[in-house]
Amino acid sequence: MLIPNVGLAITLFDIQSYGELKIHPGDADAYCVAKFRLIVFRPFPNEILVGTVLGCHEEIGVQLSMKFFKHILIPTLFLPNGAEFDPMLKAWTWRDPERREPVTLLPQTIIRFKVTSTSFYSLNKPPVKEGEEASQTTGSSTDSPENQLDQKNDPDLLHFNKRVTDGDFPMIVRGTLLGDGLGLATTDGRPLYEDIS
Repeated sequence: MLIPNVGLAITLFDIQSYGELKIHPGDADAYCVAKFRLIVFRPFPNEILVGTVLGCHEEIGVQLSMKFFKHILIPTLFLPNGAEFDPMLKAWTWRDPERREPVTLLPQTIIRFKVTSTSFYSLNKPPVKEGEEASQTTGSSTDSPENQLDQKNDPDLLHFNKRVTDGDFPMIVRGTLLGDGLGLATTDGRPLYEDIS
């Protein structure tokens, strides 16, 4: 469950208090007012996280998954300097001076990224960013580049701009690969991969 402007509720931490139980006419369930605490996923700016590549797009960037949360976007402006989109592989690539082979962000590649912002979206309304009013823009037409990425009709893909502004995704985390220690997660110099199907 996602709580607007709070974050994604992961689990119940504890129940601090609850009131008198009441049963409404025609309903066998018992109801009460309770005070409780939740463990919530809401990454803060500059936090370093590890995610798995879901897909890439030339105009949008890279979408990542953390299994329990798939709405993470690395915009093209926050990819490493010299990054280029390979239309054949449908992946972003760049040269890393510390590696012989070019870095290629294929699906299932595990990478480290730094959070830049978290945006909350009201259902069927333009996006609402932390501390800001709802945007008045309505998104692009259905033939925009964002609308052409979803080759598998995956409901978790962000790259339909109209779907994003319509509020299909109530929370989106944006991040960057610019900075020391960010990019491929490796073991003995070899990239790590994870099956997220």
